Amino acid sequence: MHHYFLRTRRRHAQSEDRKVRIPIEGPKPHSPLWYSQRRFNPESERPVVFGASIAAAVCGMSEYRTPLYIFRECMGLIEEAEGTKLAERRKRIGLKMEPVIIEEYAIETGNEVDSPLPCYFHPDHQFIGATPDGMVLADGEWNHPLDCKDSGFRMAASYGEEGTDELPDDYLVQAQQQMLVMDCDLQETAVMMDRTLRIYRVEKNTDLQECIVEAATELFERLKNNDPPEPSWEHPSTPKLVKSLFGITESLTIELPEEITIYWQQKKDARRQIGELEKLEDALKARVAFAMQDAAVGLLPGGKQITRSIVNVKESFREAYSYQKMSESKAKGSK
Repeated sequence: MHHYFLRTRRRHAQSEDRKVRIPIEGPKPHSPLWYSQRRFNPESERPVVFGASIAAAVCGMSEYRTPLYIFRECMGLIEEAEGTKLAERRKRIGLKMEPVIIEEYAIETGNEVDSPLPCYFHPDHQFIGATPDGMVLADGEWNHPLDCKDSGFRMAASYGEEGTDELPDDYLVQAQQQMLVMDCDLQETAVMMDRTLRIYRVEKNTDLQECIVEAATELFERLKNNDPPEPSWEHPSTPKLVKSLFGITESLTIELPEEITIYWQQKKDARRQIGELEKLEDALKARVAFAMQDAAVGLLPGGKQITRSIVNVKESFREAYSYQKMSESKAKGSK
């Protein structure tokens, strides 16, 4: 079926006298071959494929991962996130939700969707890939990709108004790479949130797509040369990543450059400031506790309340202990 749509698309493009750029069909999603493409193998026909879901990380735009992380993951130096029980559970539920979201999208829009689809490679940059959840049909031919997301309420603030392209950066860059590979000018992203379907429309951004190609090309060359990118020091995932890079050799001593003296002093200053702020926090918390006396709930002016509770921590590597927890919320009955 997919070959039929590729052929009709080629004829349609030729009839419009435009340059034909047909994506190369690859393996089925979640198959052993599909997963193996993520690991760098210089002996393979395609040594590595950067899927659309990691496009933002490759570009240094992801909230979760960095180019160095992707480099080490491709080299097999990091256990893939998919291996954790929580990630496996999320993936399993996400796969089950895909056909549900596609069906709801079809009901809401009246559009027909071709799904499931295999992986596709960019014809000029075969290390850039995409596995759309579906392709929306128009007049019986492929028109644009459809991406499906099952999102929790905690992510609600990351999305803008329905019908816009106001998506989290990871999803926005993913959409651009899928359009790049599939040679389309539009992608719709259907998001199921709190049992409500939201549909977002992302239009082709040539500048961003050029950045995707440039970043993917650079990382591909770095993999071939075993030349890891520099850590992204401001990224929140970098400290954990750096800890995994090296062990400790007791007999080894090295000379450090002058700039490390500056970093070490800044680290000590930061620790001192944190200690001072923690002391201030404890003092302010004590003022609130003193005002609440024995009460579990204290009502604040303006319709909010402070709730106090006892948290019991079971014994593990230290003796069991308890502490008081305070949290702020909207007062019951307030408007």
